[in-house]
Amino acid sequence: MKSCKTNLVLLVIAVVMLNGVAQAQIILSQNFDNTGTFAPETRLGDTATGDSTTSVGKWKASGQPGLGGSLITAAQSYSSSQSLQVARVAGYETGQFIGFVDEGAIRGTVEVSFRAKRAEAGWSEPVQEYEGSAAWLLVGDSAVLDTQFPGEFIGLRIWNDNNVYVIDGGNAVLVKILDQIDTPGWQTPGNWHAYKLVIDATNQVYDVYYSADGTDAGYTQVYNDAHYDLAAIGYNQINCVRAESPYFNVYRGPVWFDDVLMTGEIYSGPSVCGDQGTVYLSLDFNHDCYVNMGDFAVIAAQWLWCTDPASSACDQYWIIN
Repeated sequence: MKSCKTNLVLLVIAVVMLNGVAQAQIILSQNFDNTGTFAPETRLGDTATGDSTTSVGKWKASGQPGLGGSLITAAQSYSSSQSLQVARVAGYETGQFIGFVDEGAIRGTVEVSFRAKRAEAGWSEPVQEYEGSAAWLLVGDSAVLDTQFPGEFIGLRIWNDNNVYVIDGGNAVLVKILDQIDTPGWQTPGNWHAYKLVIDATNQVYDVYYSADGTDAGYTQVYNDAHYDLAAIGYNQINCVRAESPYFNVYRGPVWFDDVLMTGEIYSGPSVCGDQGTVYLSLDFNHDCYVNMGDFAVIAAQWLWCTDPASSACDQYWIIN
């Protein structure tokens, strides 16, 4: 009989834990096959924002003033028919593209994975000043990533020196984690590689994984415990990625992105009274989420009772018979 009671208690605990707690799920997902081409310099909520029934999230060109030039292209893709191309092109300082959702993660583990491929060194006309293919992939809160270039953030830099850097610590400190990922020539593009950020949103650190052949099976950890300061960057939630080709007084060839996926724990709060996270008022003695006659009955049943050890008139509940 004792074991039956124990099993019943465990069952009740399991049921309670399934309610009102964070559950890992897809937050953001896109392979860029169903988005079309996005107008530059559109902001969150505008009609130029892309959305579809087969992908999770809204996708758009960055709203940061003067920045744009990102587009969907069929010229390159990893596993589908199209990819996202970001590049510094004529008329824009930089290419930027935003993927976001309204409700993101605020704690727990968040994973962001994507494929990326650098263009050939000679993407632009040889007569133009040129520094090669380079891009950032940043992760954070859409309220920050859509409107400004934050001084500190979560992300990777796939750079024109053919190396990959992780952002670790304040003031966007860059640490080289991969050396010479490709051997592109003037007319030879790089290869598709896979990258994954495993973010501890509770403690503000993240690890980086890399797959040289672009497959999920090829992932190996290349960096651990990169830090970011929640207070410094003002992130309220992780709900956004930003792919961009940084601006300089030169042309930058494109970097293509594909299969962007963000998964994490979205905390929805308690759904019924008694779920984990339920807040009880101080006078809600029976914990039914109401202060009413039921709570008055609890008081009335013990009205004028006392347990004062100094008074012989009080019930001495501490004495064990």
